[in-house]
Amino acid sequence: MTKNKNPDLQKKGALLQQAADRWQQAGIKSEFQSYQLKNPGEFELRKDKDQLQVPSHFKHKFQPKNQKTLCNEQYYDYQSSPPKEHYWVDFANASLGGGCFGKGFLQEEVIVAEFPEIANHIASNKIKTRQNSNGSNAEGVLEGSPKPYLMKNAHRVQEVNNQKAYGSNFKKINQDDLLETTKPIKPVSANILAIASPRLPATATLAEKHSPEIVMDLFNTIAAGFTLSKDQTQPPNECVIHSGKLGCGGFNNSAQAVYLLHKLAAKQFGVDLVMHGYTKDEELEHETLWNKMAPQFDGKTIEECLQIIAGHLP
Repeated sequence: MTKNKNPDLQKKGALLQQAADRWQQAGIKSEFQSYQLKNPGEFELRKDKDQLQVPSHFKHKFQPKNQKTLCNEQYYDYQSSPPKEHYWVDFANASLGGGCFGKGFLQEEVIVAEFPEIANHIASNKIKTRQNSNGSNAEGVLEGSPKPYLMKNAHRVQEVNNQKAYGSNFKKINQDDLLETTKPIKPVSANILAIASPRLPATATLAEKHSPEIVMDLFNTIAAGFTLSKDQTQPPNECVIHSGKLGCGGFNNSAQAVYLLHKLAAKQFGVDLVMHGYTKDEELEHETLWNKMAPQFDGKTIEECLQIIAGHLP
């Protein structure tokens, strides 16, 4: 076998092998399972000849359920509190795994490096998390429909040092330091929910990020993921979603819009929500805007609520 001369791919391969070795040494009995939406067509959102075709759940009345929204400035620790079932959102690429076997080392690639069962699953399966009607990747706004993917009972066996290896730092760190600073942990089982947000151009203005079309696409994407998680939770009201600034890095979405749309989806679909990576000041700002808008949602359809949110965003 020819050795890959790309140093980043060599480092990534060594990191994945280290995770696999640690998984095997721990003697883990795998209970890994994967799930997709039963009826993905219910979340089809597209434009036909400039006519927007919205999914049927947009026509449902907003009927807020009793749910909790919490903020946690820290990144995921994958700690859960039974009897509720917890799900951790992977900010996924339209092709599940993103650059886990190629370029880049962001949130999704870190997850794959820490969960060897997920790495093995992706290596054996080509999985799309956002597609158009032709079955190809469609990352742009209204160019495709969400195909969330749920991986249950995956084991995390090591912890990447994000301060040393995340993003552009991955190119700078040498292989020995990468492996040494990625510490073994006591294996913990977690449910990983892959959701692919729409990708906005790097030149998108704040007004463009808050346009009604983007707001609708983002909400529909989040709602599809929440529905998949609830479908696999018994009873469904015992579902806790951990998420954060979905698509707000390289995909250029608005962190404020993402927060508000997560909250709307959580209330409509009845899941508890923990938003990671938002500061207390950001939480206060976004909750203040939510409380200002919420009375206007009474008696409105989801589509009308989304128009209200788009109208209140800067």
